[in-house]
Amino acid sequence: MDKIIDVNRINVHQAELDAKDLAEKLNFKAKECEEIRLIASELADNVLKHSSRGTIQINAEDKGEYIEIISTWNWIGHDRQIVR
Repeated sequence: MDKIIDVNRINVHQAELDAKDLAEKLNFKAKECEEIRLIASELADNVLKHSSRGTIQINAEDKGEYIEIISTWNWIGHDRQIVR
């Protein structure tokens, strides 16, 4: 599952829910699901704190061994910042 979320105040919560939902579907442990939710929340919140726009992309590796959350935004003189 690949999902891209345009970040605004409302979608910070959606990024959290989508990340946690994907982790649960891939049978991650409850603690890991919560950690993944927190990571998505922090990345989305950082987009809003440091930029006027950005996205959160949530990807799952085919075997479900890991989830990749990519935060992309415009930031003070940079066209693009990516955090994985």
